[in-house]
Amino acid sequence: MNGSATTVSFGRPDWVMVGTTMPSGVRLLASKELTHAELEAQFDRAAPWDAYDFSIPPVVSQRITLAAGMRTFIVIDAPVYPSAFRSLFESWTPGPGEHAALPGVPAIEAGP
Repeated sequence: MNGSATTVSFGRPDWVMVGTTMPSGVRLLASKELTHAELEAQFDRAAPWDAYDFSIPPVVSQRITLAAGMRTFIVIDAPVYPSAFRSLFESWTPGPGEHAALPGVPAIEAGP
């Protein structure tokens, strides 16, 4: 099988959130003050796509990649994700609104 890959940029995200497990539960970090951000998808197809053939080969695998640098971020520690999400969105919003201006924790930039 001679496959092909297609890469698509989804543009620059307005905000990012990441979750991780901790010994005491979970931690969420969220930011809308980004130094850089890129969201990209790559689709591997079973065969090369021919523009003259109107059938598109099936996707056999896909990868979504998010790269982001946070200028500031909000940190939420909680026992489980549902309570972490609830706490986050009670005190912060990625869009306009009452909590839009909540200050974040300054991110530490990596040195050279």
